[in-house]
Amino acid sequence: FALQQGDLPAAARHYLLAAQASGDPGIAGRAARIALLADDIGLASQALARWRALAPDSQAMRATAIRLALRLGEHESAMDDVRALLALPDAAGFPVVLVSLSDATGDDAVIARSVLRELFSQSLLPHDLAAWLRLAGVARRLGDQAFSDRIVESGLATFPDDPRAR
Repeated sequence: FALQQGDLPAAARHYLLAAQASGDPGIAGRAARIALLADDIGLASQALARWRALAPDSQAMRATAIRLALRLGEHESAMDDVRALLALPDAAGFPVVLVSLSDATGDDAVIARSVLRELFSQSLLPHDLAAWLRLAGVARRLGDQAFSDRIVESGLATFPDDPRAR
């Protein structure tokens, strides 16, 4: 009822209790996301730990973990989950990474930009011009126009035979 009434702090507490009593990763996921919305980092961390224990390979869990790491200013923690997502076959985790980073605002965006830069500098991007252009779009949304331009220029040079490069 707390969630329906818009009482996010109470909803986060109740969902965390439910997550701790349940083996359902969906409840733990809701608890973590609601706690983040309520800006209760402590509850979000507890709920995420429960979710990670119940569903360690969940893409949604890793996306939420990235968002929490950004909120906490923990670049390396964010990169751990980014790397795990990027290790999925057929670049399946790349869109999840982009969405997780593109949602960042304020101080979170500073860490998101540093994660983007590491993705680029460590050559962790899928070998596909479209992926590079999507990364450039996220950099632009996060307010880093110069880096966005650099990604586009590098992408065009790396994939000169791609029709979009002409």
